Amino acid sequence: MSTSPAISHEDRRELHESSTVGDIMYPGIVSCSWAASAPEIARIMASCRIHCVAVMGLLPSDRQDPVIWGIVSDLDLLEAATNPEEPTTAAALAHQPGAHDPAG
Repeated sequence: MSTSPAISHEDRRELHESSTVGDIMYPGIVSCSWAASAPEIARIMASCRIHCVAVMGLLPSDRQDPVIWGIVSDLDLLEAATNPEEPTTAAALAHQPGAHDPAG
């Protein structure tokens, strides 16, 4: 596991002021299946060095193409780790107001 060198608050502010969104953000959308497990999602986040993953699923419509219907964040994974009796698939962890659970 690599660690970043310590950077002062002033240097960090200067970096942010001179950076564009493109310099800071991960390019593209990283996604997983609605059936992905919490450890799978954690591996995706760690390998891409990101804090959330889009969850792909089908909505109840005539469309057969998967759509992004939810988001799982690193905080969702942390919460899941503290509640081991709860389901830990992407479908159970995703925040998706008003969306249809593809598993049900």
